[in-house]
Amino acid sequence: MPVPEPTPDASLTDAMILAAIERAERHRNPKSPPGISLPTLKEHLGVPHHGGTTRRLRPRLKTLEDADLIEQYRRNGPDAITLTDTGQKRLDAVRGEITLPEAPQHQAWREAQLAAGQRIAGSAVIYAAHWTRPSPCLKPTTSPTQILGSRSASVCAIPPGCSHQQSTACASGPSPTTPTST
Repeated sequence: MPVPEPTPDASLTDAMILAAIERAERHRNPKSPPGISLPTLKEHLGVPHHGGTTRRLRPRLKTLEDADLIEQYRRNGPDAITLTDTGQKRLDAVRGEITLPEAPQHQAWREAQLAAGQRIAGSAVIYAAHWTRPSPCLKPTTSPTQILGSRSASVCAIPPGCSHQQSTACASGPSPTTPTST
């Protein structure tokens, strides 16, 4: 007879549940009331959110509540879960032995970083040719050694027939104190 594969929540220890409650409380919005919901706890434990995990997790939470490690109460609808002082002491005693999965906020941040990197890389490919080739309208009138102490308007000149404006032709940009040629 085949052995069923263990569910992700089968290996959860009481200490992991306490650590997930603590982390979820730290990550919650500071303006929201204390305590976390069961779906939030499941996210921090890394277990799927469906009825099966709820049925297996509720008796564990009841056991932790009976041992005075957590407190469960109803707040405007959903049940809220929070650590008690005894639960915090128990967690502090075993903190080094606990490894939780990646926090949902960190996972969302990491995925956003990857997506942004892909968008930036795609934009870089599109604009690389434009930004790496010099504009035919840029024509330096002096060498870089002659620029020291001179005004920026005399550094770059626009050849006749070029459609660029002075502000884009000169790398240093327009200066309010430098007269522009008309």
